[in-house]
Amino acid sequence: MLSKKEQLFEKLDECLLAHAKNLSSRASLQIEDVYWLRELAWTHHYLKNVHQFDPLEAETLLRFGDPLAVANHCREGNTHKCRFPICELLQETKAWDLFELTKPERQKPLSLLEQLDATMKAVKEAAAPMERPKGGKAR
Repeated sequence: MLSKKEQLFEKLDECLLAHAKNLSSRASLQIEDVYWLRELAWTHHYLKNVHQFDPLEAETLLRFGDPLAVANHCREGNTHKCRFPICELLQETKAWDLFELTKPERQKPLSLLEQLDATMKAVKEAAAPMERPKGGKAR
């Protein structure tokens, strides 16, 4: 199983290639579009070859549909000297509000035995008489 950092690196590759493919398929291309792709490529290179990830950063970026665009947005808004604190920058740049999150993975369906256990537990809880709190003030 891949680590979160390895998963992120694969996702960063996918995102950069998707942006390049999208850009190359456009009928009308502007210089700004090419510059934006260059910025994404720079951010991609930095993240994969220079940045020292802490475990939370990789996991957090993976929560976004396009972690490369999110990291690029954070890099553009970075006011910290000699640091790139991704988790802090996500808050400071309001990335949580601006970018789409990944769809949560569907949980695997419960087995028949697990469903039966859950149902039995619910029935027992519903059938149990409510306990009165013990102690307290006398009336």
